Amino acid sequence: MPFIFRIASTTDNGSATITINIVNENTWSPVTSPTNTPVTESIPFIITGTSDDNIAAQMREINRVIDDVRYYLLQGTALHQVWWEWSMENETAPTPLTRLVYAMDVSFDNREWFECNGGYAPVVRGVLTLVVNGWWQIRDFLLTDDGSWNPIDTLDAPIGGDAPGLLKRFRAGGEPTAGEALAQLWMAFRTARRHGTLANFVFPWECEDGSGLALDCADAMRAGGSPSDLANNCVECDFTVTAAFTGRVFIEIDDVTANFSDQYGQFLVLARFGTDAATSCTVQVNYESETEIFTTGSVLTVATGAAAWRVYDTGLVITIPPGNPRTDIVSLSLTHYGFHIYASREAGTSLYMDALILMPLDEYFIWHDPGDPGTATSIYMFVAPDDSTGTAQYSTAGAELFNIKPMTVEGPGIPYPNPRIYFVGVDGNGENVLTQNMNWRYTLVPRYKNLHGAG
Repeated sequence: MPFIFRIASTTDNGSATITINIVNENTWSPVTSPTNTPVTESIPFIITGTSDDNIAAQMREINRVIDDVRYYLLQGTALHQVWWEWSMENETAPTPLTRLVYAMDVSFDNREWFECNGGYAPVVRGVLTLVVNGWWQIRDFLLTDDGSWNPIDTLDAPIGGDAPGLLKRFRAGGEPTAGEALAQLWMAFRTARRHGTLANFVFPWECEDGSGLALDCADAMRAGGSPSDLANNCVECDFTVTAAFTGRVFIEIDDVTANFSDQYGQFLVLARFGTDAATSCTVQVNYESETEIFTTGSVLTVATGAAAWRVYDTGLVITIPPGNPRTDIVSLSLTHYGFHIYASREAGTSLYMDALILMPLDEYFIWHDPGDPGTATSIYMFVAPDDSTGTAQYSTAGAELFNIKPMTVEGPGIPYPNPRIYFVGVDGNGENVLTQNMNWRYTLVPRYKNLHGAG
C-alpha cells in the first residue's frame, strides 16, 4: 500500500512527492487517537531502485522532506507543511486522508537494510517514525459555501466524518458605509445527534413570552424588535411603580416551549436590550427557579440611545436542566425555571427587553471581538490543522491586519454530522440591527479517526 509525502499549501498541491511502499500491510498498525493531539507512527518501508545511484537519490528526497518538516515547524506557518497521505487501495473517496507531520525520522534494519538482489535491483529497508496529528483529514476535499444572514440567524452546515471537523476559514462582514461593519460575533454549533430535534430548540427566548411581569412592565411594540408570535415584540419597563433595583421579567422554560429535552445543553446567555434617549439602567439576568437562584449574572449598564438595540453578555454560563440529567432525576421534572431579569433606572424613561439568546457551548463555540472595526469590512478567522487559530481584518483601503485579537474557541472542532450554526453579530456602531445583511463564507474540512471510505 503506497504512502505519499508531499510538501503542500492551500494553493499548491505539491512540489516534492515521494512514494514509499510498505513491506507488509500487517507490519503497520495505525494509531487511533480520541483527540487531535499529535501521536507517533512507526511505518516499515521498502525502497526499490533501478541502480545504486537511483536508490541514493530516493533516500536524498526522504532526507529533504525530513529537513522540510524541521524547517516548517520552526517557521510556524500553517500554509506550507509536510503531509502524510494514505488511503486504502479501493476506497471511493476522491483523495487520500492526510495528517500534518510535526517530526520525521528514518532508521534502517541493522542486518538487511540494503540488498542488491544479484546486482540488478537494489533495495533499502527501514522504518519511518512520524509525529503527526491525532486525526486524519481530506486535505483536498473542502466544503465551501457562502451567503448572507441577519445579525441573529442560523445556518445548516453539511459535514460528515467521524471526528470533529476543521473550520479552516471563516469570513463574515458587511459594508461600513451602511453601518454594517462587523465588530463582534458569537458563533455556536449544535447537532441533532447529541441534542435532539434542532427545529425544537428555541433561539432566541422572547421576553414578551415571559409569564412573570412586574406591575410597571408590559408587552410593547418597538421598531427593530426580534419577530414574535405575539402582537408585541418586546417588554417595556417604564419604572412608574419604582425605579429601584427589583425583578422585572421572569421567563420560564415552559413559557417558550413544551419540548424540554430539546433544550438540554450548556449555554452562554446573551441579552438584547434597548432604552429611550438619555436613559441609563442597571440590569442583571439570573438563572432561577421559583424558589432558588442557580446562577447570578453580571451587573450591566444598559444605555443604548433612542431606537437602538444592543447585545449584552449577561455573564451567565448555564446548564439546562439545572442538574445533570444522568444523575439528577428531579431536575428532569422541573418546568418552572428560567431567567429573571432585574433592573433599576438611573436616568431617563423606559427600558426595552427584547430577547435572551442562548448560545450553545458544549459542542463548538467561537467568539471574536476585534474592537473598533474602523474601515474594516470583514473579519477573517483561520483554524490550522493543529487547531491553532488566527484572525485578520480586511479594510476598504486593502489593508490586512493579522492577529488583531485572538479568537476564543471552545470545543475540539466542528461537530458532526450536519450541525446547525447559530450566529449573533454586532455592527461597527455597537448595535444589533436585524435588517442588516452580514455576508459570510466558510470552508469546512471533515476529519476522521482512521478509515474514511465513501463517508
